[in-house]
Amino acid sequence: MLNQKGFTLLEVLLAITITAFIGVGATQLLSGIINTKTATESRSADFKVTQRADTWIKQDLWQIAGRKTHNSLGSKSEELSNQGDYLLEFTRSGLASLPFSDTTSSNLQRIAYEMKSLESDDCELARESQQTESQDTENDHYCFIRLIWPELDDVQGLDPLKQILLDDILDVKFQFRGQIIDPNDPNNSLRSSDWQDSWPPLYIPNGAFADPAQIQMTLTLPKLGEVIRIYEVPRFAYHKQQP
Repeated sequence: MLNQKGFTLLEVLLAITITAFIGVGATQLLSGIINTKTATESRSADFKVTQRADTWIKQDLWQIAGRKTHNSLGSKSEELSNQGDYLLEFTRSGLASLPFSDTTSSNLQRIAYEMKSLESDDCELARESQQTESQDTENDHYCFIRLIWPELDDVQGLDPLKQILLDDILDVKFQFRGQIIDPNDPNNSLRSSDWQDSWPPLYIPNGAFADPAQIQMTLTLPKLGEVIRIYEVPRFAYHKQQP
């Protein structure tokens, strides 16, 4: 009889083991590629949302106008300030006129930014846009809102329009750099290269005015961390457009 040759049990087990190792490695490699692709797409989407918000803010701050507004009590509000009820409040120009209308209106508009808790009614649309609940339980989460008043001066009972710029943030901080100009005494003018946490500065000599040069915004986002943007603002706009 002819001798019959085949694989021994040990050889079969060895072949199965090698195949299993190759399969596990291929699965882990494929899983890593998918996770990397998902993370990249998520980060890219976050960057796009942040860039869209940055575009709105840049358009606002590039058109800051030196126009004080009047509140419902008749007193004046600062042209640019972060010392009131909002993170930042100011008057901007560049509001387009209504097409096919003979009605003349101001091209100025009052704008403000604020942070509200993600659980508040103002952030309802932001909550709905979140596809998954945040796993971060150590930090408070907010939405970043842009407010637009239909009237330049404050009218009692007139609520601003609200636009959500960012659905989920941890913090927003504005800082300022500029100078104090005294038209009557150039030697009394002060220029600072340091970032100031408040604007207008707490001390301004009589007859002088605050002239901002740059505004720095620091966003703290759950996935991207800190994002810092510096915006140039119109120079001497305040001195030329005092009401």
